[in-house]
Amino acid sequence: MSVTGPRYSVIIPVHHDTEHLLRPCLNSIFEQDYTNYEVIVIQDGRCDIVDETVNRYAGVKLLVTGDECRGAPVARNMGARKANGDLLLFFDADSRLKPGALSLWVDTFAKNPEAAFVYGGYRFSDRPNYIPAQPFDPYMLTVQNYIGTMNPVRREWAPEWDESLKSLQDWDFWLSVVDKGGKGVMVEDFLVVTEYPDDDSVSGDSAANWLERAERVKAKHGILIRDICICSLGAPQHARRLAELVGADFNNSPWYKPNRYRVLVNLGFYVTTSGGIEGHAQLLANTAPDTQLVNYWIGEDVTQMRMLPHYDFLEATNFFRDNFRANFVEYEGTRAEVEDEFGIPCHVMPLPVVPDGLDLAPYPEQFTVAFYHGMANKYKVMQNLNVASQMPDVRFLIYGNAPFPADHKAKLPPNVEFRGFVPSVPDLIRETSCLLRTAEHDGFCVSHCEWIMAGRHVISDLPHRPGALCVPPNPIKVIDAIRDVQARANGAPDEERVAMRQQYIEMLRPEPWVEQMRSFIN
Repeated sequence: MSVTGPRYSVIIPVHHDTEHLLRPCLNSIFEQDYTNYEVIVIQDGRCDIVDETVNRYAGVKLLVTGDECRGAPVARNMGARKANGDLLLFFDADSRLKPGALSLWVDTFAKNPEAAFVYGGYRFSDRPNYIPAQPFDPYMLTVQNYIGTMNPVRREWAPEWDESLKSLQDWDFWLSVVDKGGKGVMVEDFLVVTEYPDDDSVSGDSAANWLERAERVKAKHGILIRDICICSLGAPQHARRLAELVGADFNNSPWYKPNRYRVLVNLGFYVTTSGGIEGHAQLLANTAPDTQLVNYWIGEDVTQMRMLPHYDFLEATNFFRDNFRANFVEYEGTRAEVEDEFGIPCHVMPLPVVPDGLDLAPYPEQFTVAFYHGMANKYKVMQNLNVASQMPDVRFLIYGNAPFPADHKAKLPPNVEFRGFVPSVPDLIRETSCLLRTAEHDGFCVSHCEWIMAGRHVISDLPHRPGALCVPPNPIKVIDAIRDVQARANGAPDEERVAMRQQYIEMLRPEPWVEQMRSFIN
């Protein structure tokens, strides 16, 4: 049993609907292996059963809001004012802590001294449903709440609960923490088990009155009601970044709650995964009659269409042609494919990219080539490794989200390093002189744009890539192209690279894209 470390104040409002669940709730706390805590139960309206239950547990403080129920925010604020702990844990009486939860949270705080709060997902006790945690992202918190009430917060960061809100009180609470500069740290574990909410609960109120409740919280925190939503089952990270850039919402479940979206942009569709057409059709469910639906062809969308059986191909073609106000592609090469092969008229408009962090840094002293290893099998990773093995004087970096087998890592040439997922692409680019983008098929990829915007060189074995050195899909030609770039990538980027950077910045600025999407509203 551990008693060292910060002290918890576990604050538990109880009302008549949850009084019968208080005992298992308290048991789950008193059975924790971390014992430096106090428990404060706030009785929201008088109830003899609560008195009897609390008396069974030594040291539990019992407060009463009054004879009538005044709501959980009032009870939580009353408990917080009486609390002596370093960490405040606002807990629900119908919930239970998993063994080891308090210890794990304390350890996470210790490893992350900058964290204002720590949070995770939770499960329901009587059904298989669960709410997973999402990585901390202040922008996504302005779109929707993904942090539950029952997570510890440092006392100095804890605001008062808004006693005027009927629901979405937890969303308002965490927005208030983040508004002050607080940061959260996610833990992967499900540390809380709770009852599934009924229609009379606070969660039931938010579901029944979603727009009114959500818009009140957003207005309080100065969050705009965004009328453009971007979703993507196949490229969610790309869609989320784009949404923040252009002032839109990123929401992969726009059908789940009522909304006021006027334009819904589907970014890439990946028909051979993510539930196929059925999964994408759900994105369009429950949209308002005047919502304009826009589809963007990116990445390997064309390749996946070509792989479909004939019936599925016809179904997908009809779906994307008949259900969307417009189909867009990022460059002329993809438009020719989509229009000629699938009979779907398309407009050309590149997706916006801004050069944040992509400064014109000098080339690294050692000539370095990066190439991508993604989940799709279109990338010519083995060919690139063959090229690297024939160029021992050149450093190669492999990055991407696809796993790399351990036996393959062990056999990598000494001049090749596998980085995997990189949290900061600009930092990776500064280490490199050139991007090698080889694939069976490709769109107008973001990586290509980012390397160009940083004044770096790009080599591609696909035609019609502006600013890239395009070579035939032949390893010998690729080696020759790398040697050509190696001879030029010294010191600072030259005038040609600087001019190409400026061309891309102008071509990919977000304003024309937003104007185009808003034109559908009018």
